[in-house]
Parts: sequence; C-alpha cells; structure tokens
Amino acid sequence: ALPILCNDDGSWNYSGVIVNTSGFTMGEAHIVYTSPPGLTNQTITFPGGLPSGSSFAYNLTLAAPAVAGDTVCFTVALHEIQDSLHINCCNFYDCIVLPECPALCICDPEFEILSIQGINCTILPAPPSTAVFSPGAILANCDQVVWSWSDTPQTDTTYGNASITHTYPGLGTFKVCMEVRRMDLVNQVECKYSICKQVEFLPDLQIPIRLDIYPNPSGGRFNLVVNRPWRGSVQLRVVNLMGQQVKHWDVLDAAGTNQIQIEIPELDKGVYLLEIRSAGKRWVKKVVIH
Repeated sequence: ALPILCNDDGSWNYSGVIVNTSGFTMGEAHIVYTSPPGLTNQTITFPGGLPSGSSFAYNLTLAAPAVAGDTVCFTVALHEIQDSLHINCCNFYDCIVLPECPALCICDPEFEILSIQGINCTILPAPPSTAVFSPGAILANCDQVVWSWSDTPQTDTTYGNASITHTYPGLGTFKVCMEVRRMDLVNQVECKYSICKQVEFLPDLQIPIRLDIYPNPSGGRFNLVVNRPWRGSVQLRVVNLMGQQVKHWDVLDAAGTNQIQIEIPELDKGVYLLEIRSAGKRWVKKVVIH
C-alpha cells in the first residue's frame, strides 16, 4: 500500500495494488467496508480482465462519516469474469488508520488572529536600506500574501510563510503593508485582512546635521531649516524656561534641505527652547518672541 493522502475537501485517498494470485482471470473487485459503519462499498472493474499473476493499481476515496484517527477495515473480493455464481473468487482483508490532515482553508476567527500577528522585519547590512519581511504567524499554503510599499505603487505576492526582500530608496522612515488573502479551492479570495508596519533605516549619527532658525527674534513666526541626509519624521517641542511644554507637533520631510514653519504667535513674549528630535538624536535651539 502507498501513503494515505489528504484531499483539500477533507477526504482521503488510499492507493494500493491488487495482485491476482489465483489461477483464474478476474473481472472485478468488490470493496466491502466493515468499519466504521456508514461507508459506501465500492466496485472496481478490470478492463479486459485481470489474468492470473498480474496486478492492478487501485485508488479509494474515503470521506465522512469516517474521521481522522478512525481505523477503516475492508474486504477486497476478486470475482472471475462471467462467473455470476461467484464460484471462483479470492478475498483479502486490510485495515488502515486515517491520518490527521492540515486545517482546511476556511474563513474563521483564527484567520484574523493569525493575520494580525504582524510582520517580521530583518534589516540587512547590505545593500543599503534593504530588509527581509515575512508574516508574523504561521500561515497556510493556501494563504496569498500581497505586499505593498510606501515608495512604489508596485506590489509583490508570496504564499504561506515565504519571505520577501525589498530595497527602499534611502535612509528614513517607510511603510510596508501586508494583505493576507485566504483562497478557496478554485483560487478565489474567501476573506482578507491587512496590516501595516513602519520600518526605519537610521543614518550614521556621526554624519552632521545642519539646523538654522530665522528670523530670531520674531513676533512668533520662525522658519526652521533642517538639512540632513535621510528622510523621516521630525518631532518638535516648544518649552518655556520653567521646562513646561507649551506646544508640540510632528512633521515628515524628505532627505536634503527642508524648511519647517514654526507658528507660535499666541505665546507670551520671552525666551523659549525649541527641541528637535529625529532618528534618536536631540537638538535644542533658543528662540525669542518680542
């Protein structure tokens, strides 16, 4: 007998070889199941007959009411051609155990739980701004994963837990999104779930950054010029000389020279500190409102 195979519909295939050890030419084989109860008996016809000493490969499909773990027992009875009284026949008996099969590709609460387990990300040392991504959970092979990237409209597709490598255009903060699609037996989308993740490629902090602010003093409107070789978010915070925060906001800019407008005319006249944070580094500039 050959291994028992699982089908996508939850049934099993059992293959074997019938050998005619009798002295007669057999016309058919009758499969009679003795356990578990409820299985439908089957008949195999040998085209042209099965001569003495020859063999025939057969395949049985087993399904409900049998379940994984059941011991399926059956008798195979070979009958001679044109022997309606079944005088010349031979029998053999066999038992097999149905194995557990992988979970079917169905949409259930577990699918969403798997999908929201996130994205694994490994940043490679080379080439620059390159990372390897994969699903955070163990997905089924029927799950299609569509990857999208913040730097390009192009998408990429993988299946199951296969990983994918993507190179971004430079340093900075980018986004990757993963849409997991559970496919049915005819390759149609049954359900889907999306999740995104930010990925940062930080610069060598030894590379200098240039910050200028003008006019200073002013009536509360300043221009902050940021010159840095990477793209990403900048966190700004204004505090008074007592260390109290009076305003904060985030901006996202590109690599190179960027001008950010600081609008704080509602604050009282006096001296304030403008704190700038980016890529894990902090700078402070003094500003004066007159």
